[in-house]
Amino acid sequence: MFFKRIIGKRPVEPGETAAEQATREASSQRLNRLVSRQRSEASSQSTPDGANAASLADCFSDCAFVVLGVPLTADAAAIHRAVDDLSFAEDVDPQTLSRAQAELLSPRDRMAHELGWLPGYSAEFQQRACQAIAAGNSDALDAVRFSAAGLARLNLACALLTVKPRDEAFLVGLLNDFPRWDVHGTDAQITEARHAAGIRPAEPAHFDAAVAVRRTAIAAQIADCAAATREGRQALGRAIDTHAEAVRSAANPQLEAVIAAYARTVDPRLQAMQAKIDDAVAALKVNPRQPALLTTIITTLDLWSQFRLPLQKLEEARGLDDPASAKLFGDLRDLGIGLANGHELHGETLRLARALKPAFAAVPGVRPMLERDLPTIIGNVLIDQMAALTSDALANIRKFAAEMRDHGFVSGSGSPRIARLIDCFEQFHEAQPDADAPFVMMRNIVIALNNKASAPALALQMVEWLLDNRVPDAINAQLVQDMCQLQRAINQAR
Repeated sequence: MFFKRIIGKRPVEPGETAAEQATREASSQRLNRLVSRQRSEASSQSTPDGANAASLADCFSDCAFVVLGVPLTADAAAIHRAVDDLSFAEDVDPQTLSRAQAELLSPRDRMAHELGWLPGYSAEFQQRACQAIAAGNSDALDAVRFSAAGLARLNLACALLTVKPRDEAFLVGLLNDFPRWDVHGTDAQITEARHAAGIRPAEPAHFDAAVAVRRTAIAAQIADCAAATREGRQALGRAIDTHAEAVRSAANPQLEAVIAAYARTVDPRLQAMQAKIDDAVAALKVNPRQPALLTTIITTLDLWSQFRLPLQKLEEARGLDDPASAKLFGDLRDLGIGLANGHELHGETLRLARALKPAFAAVPGVRPMLERDLPTIIGNVLIDQMAALTSDALANIRKFAAEMRDHGFVSGSGSPRIARLIDCFEQFHEAQPDADAPFVMMRNIVIALNNKASAPALALQMVEWLLDNRVPDAINAQLVQDMCQLQRAINQAR
């Protein structure tokens, strides 16, 4: 206040004209306003965070409202006054000020800056955001974002996402808010601000073009962050599920812009992974007994499916198959059939089949084949394993009986032989619930326990264990009959 009084009472210099005096007083007033504003901002800001300050400032470096520190309702006089004030600052580029001034005074150029700032909010609200940006205080800016809505909330979230690109909360917030952006509401907010500033309303075609540019910019930023992490890709997939009806009817240009931007972002990586899988498939067909090649296919497929998931979800919402996914599934399914039928590599086929299920779960036309093929493939592999385990048990039936006496016939048994047999049976039965084969093999062990090991009680224990499972009708009657005969034999022995 003392500083202002001294300047305000400065006497007229000798020989000074009225015009020169007016110019000097205007300059003094500008300096007063600059000093006052700097003191006000200094008192309200915390110590700046250099990295955040640079990142946040860069996000809004093209927004003339932030550059000049004026609200959306600023008229020509306020804009000129802000430029005059800032012209005293040492770290401000005069060309930047001139450009910001010219664009805010142009009804056409002003639109991009209005869409990039905080339409619909008061000058005080905008000042809070400016102060947080200048201080590099992302927490303060997030508090402003939290109390905002519409395009203002989107713009602030985009800035925060730049500062913290791997913060899933900002990405999820954008994925929730962006599809719900009310463009017509934004038009009304900007029209109201222009009316207060004495600026004529924007032409509809100009507004639509500016909205398309802003939509593309926000979509590109969301897509880049979504593509960067597995969590981000999953979040985009969930957003597509949430807005599936709008996707199906092509009624949400915001979400469609995100998906289009995401597709452009990940396409080079997807093509590289596709080529790697294709090369490995071709080599494996020439020489199937190369487990390293199969491992390459499975690990690359897992990563490929992570990047492809949002695009699979998009086509699924439309009731279609993602073409690239459908083709790759067909190629890998043919490879699996060739490994199983042509080379009897059932274990390798099982590994591949198990990798296909999560990779193509969001491809509707593929799911029936997975549900039909996978149990068959698993059954083909496990029946061989069951046969080998059964043969081992029969060849060592007395040792098998001794192990049952010591450890029982239970899942997770202390006997490795019994544990492997039960595990294999349970996997087989889960894959093919109606198959007789695993029960028939187990029943052969029951018969051997009774006839060769003279252990009817152990045989009865196995029968009761088998009957606790869902037994196919054809074998159920035999097991019930076995149980009765074994019980009679045990009673007679007593």
